[in-house]
Amino acid sequence: SSRFAEAASGKLAAVEDTWLRNAEKASALNASTLKGKDFEATLQLLKNTVANAAVSLSCSGVTKTEKPIPARGSQYTGVGLAVDQVEELLQNRAFLRSHLREELEQQSRQQLRGCVERFILREGEQDSPEELPPCEQAASMASLLQMRQHRHLTDVMRRQFQDYLLTLRLCSLAALWLLPSGVLPVSEDLPPVKLEPLDGTAGRCQGEAENDADAAEGRFLYRTLCQQLLDRTLRILSDLQRDELLALKRANAAEQRLTLQQLCQLEPDQIEKAQQLDLKEFEAQVTLRLLSDAERQITDEHKKQTCRVSQDVELQLVQYKREVQEAEQVIVQERHKWLTNRIVVLQSNGSGTVNPNDRPLLSRLRAELQACEVKMEAYKRDLAMVPAPEPCNEPRPRRHSDELASAQAPLAPLALWQ
Repeated sequence: SSRFAEAASGKLAAVEDTWLRNAEKASALNASTLKGKDFEATLQLLKNTVANAAVSLSCSGVTKTEKPIPARGSQYTGVGLAVDQVEELLQNRAFLRSHLREELEQQSRQQLRGCVERFILREGEQDSPEELPPCEQAASMASLLQMRQHRHLTDVMRRQFQDYLLTLRLCSLAALWLLPSGVLPVSEDLPPVKLEPLDGTAGRCQGEAENDADAAEGRFLYRTLCQQLLDRTLRILSDLQRDELLALKRANAAEQRLTLQQLCQLEPDQIEKAQQLDLKEFEAQVTLRLLSDAERQITDEHKKQTCRVSQDVELQLVQYKREVQEAEQVIVQERHKWLTNRIVVLQSNGSGTVNPNDRPLLSRLRAELQACEVKMEAYKRDLAMVPAPEPCNEPRPRRHSDELASAQAPLAPLALWQ
């Protein structure tokens, strides 16, 4: 087993070195290209670099859609077109990585197949012809593939970080491209995570800006465009890289299973172990995807239901408020009637004058009566301001009995109709 591992590791190392050189060629970026200030020129150079790498690697699946580039100075209307251009570039770079991974897996299986045949022939010459050489290569193959897959995963994550930095640079150039002519930002730094309120001196450029208002306007517009571009582009990049890593994990489990199934049929335990690993990986990813879809649907439905509940609560609150006002008016009217009668009784004594002992009570009753009248007037004004319900202009649905009645009704004579 150790002799087979040494021979197989040498063959796989040669294949891995070839893959690493091709990966460097596919993801190579020229520093002078990223130093440019023109979004269109920089984007075109990056697309040409990806296309040339695809031709050299014999990869024909790179998309070449003729999506329009946003016009210079289009501001917010060109954000969507700029995001589409960056998304296409990132998808092509990820596709090149997946193409190289597939070639790496195929060449690794070919080299392992040759190593197994040569190892069996060599061991058969040393042993007796009647005895079969021991078959213990499955564990060595699995360990070699796992170590190579770990290095591959590390390299893919490093390439993804390069894509992240490339996205930041392209968003900065796109924001400069979308700025109107004559408006220049104070600096080309990316905006912070949260936009800070700009005061009167936020856009001050030390000795460079002639007008503080113009400098603040350019800085605010540049940051706003950058923020919109980054929000949309980084969300797309996150989904793209997550799908790439999940596909890589699935491919790694499937590679181990296929390799052992093709080369180690005399070791069913190892094959069964690889199959179970592949099945568990598939089950985990399907479960997570379905749970994610379900949570998204539940979240959307929860938002809709929350909005409906808020609307229902508002309607019921308005209705209950009206009921409370109506009940209050009934109480106020009854109180107004009682106060009026009580004041009349206090003022209708035989002498025509009010008893001095009843004057404080009479003043209190008159003030309360005035408060009741104020509330009644306010309620009448509120009723006058409430709009009348709009009449329903929808046609009444025609019933089947109406159709029968119209069909059975006799036709009017022509003379009567005239």
